Amino acid sequence: MARSRVIKPEFWDDEKLSTICRDARLTFVGIWTNSDDYGVVKGNLNWLRHQIFPYDDIPKPTFEKWIKELEKIKAIIRFDHHGEKFYCIVNFLKHQKVSHPSPSRNPSAPGNILESFGNDSGNIPLETETETETETETETETETIPYQQIINFLNSEAKTNFKHTNKKTQEHINARWKTGYRLKDFEYVIRVKTFQWLDNSEMNRFLRPETLFGNKFEAYLNEKIIKKDSRYITDEEFCRVDEE
Repeated sequence: MARSRVIKPEFWDDEKLSTICRDARLTFVGIWTNSDDYGVVKGNLNWLRHQIFPYDDIPKPTFEKWIKELEKIKAIIRFDHHGEKFYCIVNFLKHQKVSHPSPSRNPSAPGNILESFGNDSGNIPLETETETETETETETETETIPYQQIINFLNSEAKTNFKHTNKKTQEHINARWKTGYRLKDFEYVIRVKTFQWLDNSEMNRFLRPETLFGNKFEAYLNEKIIKKDSRYITDEEFCRVDEE
């Protein structure tokens, strides 16, 4: 179901958007209204074209051209999930203030894809400002914490079945969020520790929110994964392999 969005005045001043055609900019707005509350939308272009322009007979190649323009300026990121195509809107959660997000309708964009486009410090190319129509929060109020996205990612990576509505789980996430960590940080910690612990019968029980998002979160975040021989290993393992 489409959601109403309000465009902030800064949208019209974005220099990157000035490099694409007017219809591509309108398509971008249409993608917001058809995305879920986490900034992910189905990537079936026939479906998306008819959702955004139901009364216009727009040729498929023309619509594809507008989508490619948005991809070129990195306003949206394409990713695949179980054979289906999706688009993630860059910085959607950073600028959206959704007090009561609906259950996620789509999969989360893989963390490695998001990292390739930068991070919350401002390296992601497009900084378009948007927010939902129904929000009354001020700019200084706390942004929505994506509990569901974080726990869905943990369950997917670690083959667990935690509930994002669990109060203790939310407390652990909230504690880290208050100190400035964001979605990409949680996903990175989950990937690192899943790589280290999932196949370890003694350690895989620690793939849980209270351990991953506890006081050692920063230490976990600073552990690195290095690609070697078509697999990913930690720095410690990398040194051990070289010694052998």
